[in-house]
Amino acid sequence: RGLSPAELFGLRRCSFFKAAGTALLAIIPLYVLVSIVAAAVTWWAKDIWPDLQPQEAVKAFKTAGSLPLKALMGVAAVVVAPLVEETVFRGFIYGVLKRYTDGWFAALCSASLFAIVHLHVGTFVPLFILALGLCAAYERTGSLLVPMWMHAIFNGVSTALLLLLPDGPT
Repeated sequence: RGLSPAELFGLRRCSFFKAAGTALLAIIPLYVLVSIVAAAVTWWAKDIWPDLQPQEAVKAFKTAGSLPLKALMGVAAVVVAPLVEETVFRGFIYGVLKRYTDGWFAALCSASLFAIVHLHVGTFVPLFILALGLCAAYERTGSLLVPMWMHAIFNGVSTALLLLLPDGPT
């Protein structure tokens, strides 16, 4: 249709730093909500699935022996994953579905796919909630930069907690 990716994904709608500030304000309540939902799911699943293990990526990060390997995994989680996943799930899947259906259906489908792709039963619901929040941020701002920043902050805080609390909750 003659649109550049910057126009298509609203990357010029707000500056890089304004998107970061908006994302920081939006991710705080979303992070709290996702954490509460994750704790509730873990508590609820303990009797049904007593040996529910953390995500493979979390296990790999925890067992990575060297600091350079952990740093590389951190960069993948904080930089690469948000760029790729937001482009695919919010920019493409949500965008295409919204064009041919309504926003709620598009958000529910793209959020479900986002959670499924992470291949972990225990985090399906929290990741689904996170993805809905990322869709809402994209919808509200019209810029894919905001959910990219939110995703990066979410993964950054989660990675930092894994470093600071290696035996804590996953």
